[in-house]
Amino acid sequence: MLRSVFHWFVDNQQEMKAVRLKHVLPLVVLAVAIATLITYEPPLLRTGTSYFPVKLIDFLGFGWHHNLAFWYEALGDSWETRREYLLSGWHRPNYLKEYLNTSSLDLRALSLAFEDVGEYQRAAILLQNSVSLEGGQPEDLRRLGRLFLKCESYGTSVEAYEQAIRMGASDATTFEDLGRSCEKLGQLDKALQYYRQAVNENPSSFRALAGYERLGPEAKRQAFHIKLEKLATREIPAQAMLAEGGGPVADGWSLWTICALRSDVNLLSAPVRIRVFARGIFAGGDWPDLAVSIDRREIGRTRVDSPTWQPYEFTFDIKQADRYELAVKFLNDFYREEEDRNLDIQKVQLVYY
Repeated sequence: MLRSVFHWFVDNQQEMKAVRLKHVLPLVVLAVAIATLITYEPPLLRTGTSYFPVKLIDFLGFGWHHNLAFWYEALGDSWETRREYLLSGWHRPNYLKEYLNTSSLDLRALSLAFEDVGEYQRAAILLQNSVSLEGGQPEDLRRLGRLFLKCESYGTSVEAYEQAIRMGASDATTFEDLGRSCEKLGQLDKALQYYRQAVNENPSSFRALAGYERLGPEAKRQAFHIKLEKLATREIPAQAMLAEGGGPVADGWSLWTICALRSDVNLLSAPVRIRVFARGIFAGGDWPDLAVSIDRREIGRTRVDSPTWQPYEFTFDIKQADRYELAVKFLNDFYREEEDRNLDIQKVQLVYY
């Protein structure tokens, strides 16, 4: 019942805001979300926090994130656990020292930890403070530029990258990101110049070719598109992806706790079909659930209800050709005595219409 009420509020949030209940809704969601803890669904509590003003979240911050970390740890979700513990420490640095078992906080290392759990804004602030206090190497400035790009702070990203170039950076990724930032800022001539430099450094630079296809001379665009298709269409074996947990099995990878397989992929500006070849192990009266996300944004989920390899297809319309993080996640682990629900992944295919 509590779950149903909560999900109704979440699913109808736009309609609720439209009738100007925005300031009433947080109180209702908070009460229901806290109650859902007894049903072992901590993600609902974090969903509830999205309705609250940032200052209120900061005020409640330590206890709020610390409790979520405790529940995620109980569920075996290591990525979410680490994220919530780090966010607890954002509000109480002394606690963070204890959690990381260190006497002093290395801002660079801490920035990497926050980046690893998708907290790019906090990661950028920490690295920027480190560079201001201790000076930065070209690699620090490149990473700072990349973080600000992910935060959509394009002007600051350009400043960091251009400083890295003045210090000797000349790799294709730097020029790709500079082109992307300048394009977002409307500086199209400058963006095209950086894309051209990226292609000079790496003739197979997908993002630079995609940028050149958008902005370059009309006569060359079709040739770039043909090359982009060859670079983008691919098949990714599960054992070649970055695994957060589980282990190898014949022809694939088995996820036996709540975790994900991740891989960076080149995607064209077009509808793409993502086929995940998977099989499930039935336990606890249910089959495993699978979710697919692009850059940590979930695009779909399904139940894997077959003990043999089957394709499960998701469709997504990519708005801009670029390099993205693709993730396949196991959502509902179960273990009790001789029952163990697992999700096996064989491969992932990217298919364009």
